[in-house]
Amino acid sequence: MRKWRLAWSVVLGSLLISQAAFGAGWRQEDSTSGQRWRYENEDGGCAASGWYWLDGNRDGTAECYYFDQEGWMASDTVTPDGYRVNADRAWVENNTVMTRTEEQKDKKGDAMLPITIQVGSQEFEAAL
Repeated sequence: MRKWRLAWSVVLGSLLISQAAFGAGWRQEDSTSGQRWRYENEDGGCAASGWYWLDGNRDGTAECYYFDQEGWMASDTVTPDGYRVNADRAWVENNTVMTRTEEQKDKKGDAMLPITIQVGSQEFEAAL
C-alpha cells in the first residue's frame, strides 16, 4: 500500500511539473548583454519573428511586443520595421504604449494585419 502511494505521488508530481513547464507566460534569461525575455505559448513554443498582442499580466488589456527570430523581445529600440519599443518592451507612439482590450480583440479577430509603410524610397513591413 505504501509503495502505491509513493508511485501515485511520483506520477501526480510529474504531471504537475509538466503542466507548469508548458503554461503560457513570460520567461526570462540572463545573458552577457543583460536580461532577455520571451513569451512561451501553452504548447511550449514561443512568440517569434514579428509582432504579437499579449495580455501577459491578464488585466484585460494587451500590449504589442516585437520578437526576433529566436523569440527574444526587442527592448528600448527601433524594430527592423521602424517602430519604437520602450524599456518595458512594448510598442509606443509619442511615448504612449499602444494597447488593445479584449473587446477590440474580439472585433478584430486574433490575426495580425500585415501592412506596408513607405517612407521616401524605403518600404517597411509590419503586422498590426
